[in-house]
Amino acid sequence: MARVAVLMSGGVDSAGAALLLKRQGHKVEGISGRFWEAAGTSSEGIAAARETCRVLGVPHTVVDLRSEFRLDVLHPFVSGYLEGKTPNPCACCNRDIKLGRLAALVKDGGFEFVATGHYARIGEIAGRATLCEPADRHKSQVYFLSLVKPEVLGFLMLPLGDYRKEEVRRLLEDAGIPAEARDSQDLCFVAGGSYHDLLRLEGYVPSRGDVLDGGGNVVGTHKGHAAYTLGQRFGLRGKRYYVVEKHPETNTIVIGEREQALRSEITATGINLFLPLPPEGSGTLSIRYRYNSPPVGARITAAREDRITVVTEEPCFAPAPGQVLAGYMGGCLVFGGIIERFQVSGLR
Repeated sequence: MARVAVLMSGGVDSAGAALLLKRQGHKVEGISGRFWEAAGTSSEGIAAARETCRVLGVPHTVVDLRSEFRLDVLHPFVSGYLEGKTPNPCACCNRDIKLGRLAALVKDGGFEFVATGHYARIGEIAGRATLCEPADRHKSQVYFLSLVKPEVLGFLMLPLGDYRKEEVRRLLEDAGIPAEARDSQDLCFVAGGSYHDLLRLEGYVPSRGDVLDGGGNVVGTHKGHAAYTLGQRFGLRGKRYYVVEKHPETNTIVIGEREQALRSEITATGINLFLPLPPEGSGTLSIRYRYNSPPVGARITAAREDRITVVTEEPCFAPAPGQVLAGYMGGCLVFGGIIERFQVSGLR
């Protein structure tokens, strides 16, 4: 059996991963990163992870990565919003912190594997390792792992890939792991507040700007462009509109009917390739352009260096620059990348 470091946030899933690996006979040790003081990955989460390790009878270590988290996750998150994007900090944290810096420290510490509580499987297709959908597809986190470097997969264990969330909870209850073990949360560093509060803390001073219609006419005012994301509802004179474009350089947003936020062509950069791409113009992928978007069929129309453009079989509602674009074939990950900013002709 192997010496395995389980990355533990104090949540249900990482606790379940540690329990399952110990039962399989591995030499398990819990590792928690201190990322952000006001979040579940800091004091509160670390205390829960420590208690889980105590019940399991395994060592627990805390690694201080607050400076690295600020550099790799927080700063890009803030700057992305100020540039008019909708960043995906969880995907970046998985790549740069949890399965980047922290996994490297674990490997240097003599561990044979690192494990997490993500719901995903590691598969192999044509001799290449990739991430595949788990048994509990409703909890799938393949999308959030799609930026993780493929070479990490040979060092990674994902014990929850064959389990459903309800099964993990029952296993923990039967083992006497504290029932208050929490679910992991998105945007851990804004727990108890909102990302708007965080932006203010980081120096952003919102100012009112113009709301434009599709013809460039001023139809209202907004409270600061960073408070809006593409596709967000915007009420005006008793009618529902949607944010279809943002222009941070002029502090303006453009609103329109829902149909004006639909896109059939999406370009992503910084492509992280797990499997060979199908030929341009042929072969069908399934893509996700945000975590909770349903998969949609697409074909690649251009693939150059670290950039991919896909055309979807049906229009997608407001794919936002800064979010992850993930491509799949047969339930396994082909690539992940970051959606570029859209420019819509005729609005300027």
